[in-house]
Amino acid sequence: MNALMPVALALLVSAPLSSAPEQEQEVEIGPTAVREFPTENIRLDVTINEIVGEVTTSRDIHMTVAEGRTGRIRSRANHIIPNRPTQSLPLAVDATPQLVENGKIFVELSLEISVLDPGTDEAEGQMVVSIADSLAVILEPGEPMVVAQSADTLSDLKVEVEVTASVQR
Repeated sequence: MNALMPVALALLVSAPLSSAPEQEQEVEIGPTAVREFPTENIRLDVTINEIVGEVTTSRDIHMTVAEGRTGRIRSRANHIIPNRPTQSLPLAVDATPQLVENGKIFVELSLEISVLDPGTDEAEGQMVVSIADSLAVILEPGEPMVVAQSADTLSDLKVEVEVTASVQR
């Protein structure tokens, strides 16, 4: 009898406490997160004005982006002066537009530009000015808005960014 005691004890411990058959647990799964597809395209017109004194030079960037998605534009120019290092002048614009219930357009905008300071002498080497802006604005469709103004601390250069957003139907 002593030899059977450990086996009986092991069977007793491993047996279920209830004699009722096991029921499968039902697991409720909530609605699956579905990423909605955009329903509209939004055109963004970005104008970058470089202002030195009375002279304004403009760069226009245009992109059409699906609502809620991000558009990215990259450009790079190299300024070459003989016997001097090449100066890279990048332009980068990222934008994410979203329609708002009241018909306005919410835009997250980031941009980075580098320009040659026209006030410096090319023979001595021109200074490169870099400006980076990141902002979120609410725009009236079709109406331009100046969303950023930056100034270089060492020169007379000012940079102004204007954005117009419109729904493309």
